[in-house]
Amino acid sequence: MAAGTVLDKRESAIELVRPTTLAQVQDTVRRAHLTGAQVRLIDPQGSAEAAQHGVAIDLRGLRGLVSVDPAAGTATFLAGTTIDQAATQLEAEGLSMVGAPSDAKLTLGAGVVLGGHSGAPRDASFPASVAGVTLIDETGAVLRVSASRNPHFWSAARLSLGALGIVTEVTVRVRRYQALRVKRVKTDLRSMLRDLPEARSKVDYYVAAWRPGHDGVKLTLGWLEDASPAQVAARRGNLSSALHAQDEKPGLFSRLRSGVRRLFGGGAERLDERREGPTGSLAEGRDVAGANSSAVTMEYQFPLYKVDLVLQALHDIAQRNRAFSGVQARLGMVARDDVWLSPAYGQDVVAVALDVSDASGRNLEALQQAEELFIYLGGLPNWAGWNTFTAGEAADVMPRYSDFVHIAHDLDPDAIFRNAVADRLVH
Repeated sequence: MAAGTVLDKRESAIELVRPTTLAQVQDTVRRAHLTGAQVRLIDPQGSAEAAQHGVAIDLRGLRGLVSVDPAAGTATFLAGTTIDQAATQLEAEGLSMVGAPSDAKLTLGAGVVLGGHSGAPRDASFPASVAGVTLIDETGAVLRVSASRNPHFWSAARLSLGALGIVTEVTVRVRRYQALRVKRVKTDLRSMLRDLPEARSKVDYYVAAWRPGHDGVKLTLGWLEDASPAQVAARRGNLSSALHAQDEKPGLFSRLRSGVRRLFGGGAERLDERREGPTGSLAEGRDVAGANSSAVTMEYQFPLYKVDLVLQALHDIAQRNRAFSGVQARLGMVARDDVWLSPAYGQDVVAVALDVSDASGRNLEALQQAEELFIYLGGLPNWAGWNTFTAGEAADVMPRYSDFVHIAHDLDPDAIFRNAVADRLVH
């Protein structure tokens, strides 16, 4: 066995492999290919998705910064590196990641497999911000994919559902480090919807939160500004702690509320915070990715013209059904991309997410009813969240779905790389 690899034998002859190098991943996949075994990744929380499938690979030991290319504006990481770990390492270089997913615990490899997005309304999805991917194919060979290397695989490899191979390295786009100044303000659903187009053009961070069936909305708005990591460290505090501090200081919050009258009271500059002076809280630059501590999230994305109808229908369902009493809703924006299985393929979208503590009982009932509504209204899922979207539904509404399936069959003809999502969507 390769050094650094831990192999556990189970009663069902299942192997649990924890590689720390690309060569160890190759060796594991080659052995699985020779024996006809299935290969499954262990999710970031450490639970094996399907122990009966032969080989389970835990990539959490495959982490760290491989290289930075300032000229190209990219950085390459091992795929088991989490969003938060990557952000911390990039800060030391005076850089931050473009389009970093909102879940800080998500690994970069999982971001390529299932997608995700930041809270920055002008950023495209994380897969669209990836500049290169290294895969181990079903034979154990290394396949490097980018816009210039094996480009015929590129639009599929950036959001692969795990159906193309094991992602071992991810090259992300980076930009100069900036801090995020945030404000939290209160509004209502009607005003929020009215101001969405302006918010997309004028803020660097945008998340709306409310309880379905209720009208009050809390907006978190952010503006990036120049700051070095050393400068920010003196005022360090993540986005949630900064906002919590605002809630505990009525005097400050009252001043912020008075600023809201200027922000939302009319006029072409109501979302231009840079004219507002020093109010607000300075947070770490990585916080442009946002934060989500919910145990289970379901997110569907829609073109802007449909959002009014979607939220009204959700509001009506939630008022009639007590199952929504434990549900929180969030709204963000994602710029268009050209990634085949992205819900933002070819169009700017608004992401509507429902957060619950677990997917059982009333929470499950709420998720199922909301998903039925979202699919009926033409929404497309964020694959990283809870969803039951099927191959038939994808084929009907995703213009490049058949192209993706063709690539999946080319790279993994024996279907040894599958997970619950890929099994449902790649036939």
